[in-house]
Amino acid sequence: MGGFVALRMALDYPDLVRSISVLDSSADPEPQENHGKYKFLNFILRRFGAKPVVGSVMPIMFSQTFLKDPDRKELRDRWRRFLGRIPDRKGMSKAVRGVIGRDGVYNRLGEIKTPTLIVVGDEDTATVPEKSERMHGAISGSEYILVPQGGHVSTIDAPEAINAALSGFFDKVDGAWVKESTPVG
Repeated sequence: MGGFVALRMALDYPDLVRSISVLDSSADPEPQENHGKYKFLNFILRRFGAKPVVGSVMPIMFSQTFLKDPDRKELRDRWRRFLGRIPDRKGMSKAVRGVIGRDGVYNRLGEIKTPTLIVVGDEDTATVPEKSERMHGAISGSEYILVPQGGHVSTIDAPEAINAALSGFFDKVDGAWVKESTPVG
């Protein structure tokens, strides 16, 4: 949801942001073909809790590389337990409805003048890389990074690549900001 918020902040309140990073997100409305599946999962979540939907949610969130890597079983199990224990059914349900019902802002992306980093995992099935490429093409001067073996939560699937991407981007943004903010003379 952070990418949705970042894009809208850059569009509606550009004076409040110095840069934005959009990770595994989209400027488009949720594809209609996902609505039924997400509404069904949301119904189960509200009625029975998160545990019964974890098996369906894991392949949406994580890359196949992460899900099949025997060396990451412990981390996978930890996330499975965490997702199965989400205590706030009502809050989570509202978040899912927000994803399903959000309006797209793709047609406004050309208005963004804020330094923008767009990152997506190459195995993201929830927000496919082509959507991130489209955003990159629509935001002048944006940077685009495709993360190998990253899923929809590439911060977990490929943390080193995400940290490197963010660090490099923030160094550039901070360097430009310091240069612009330093008085001459």
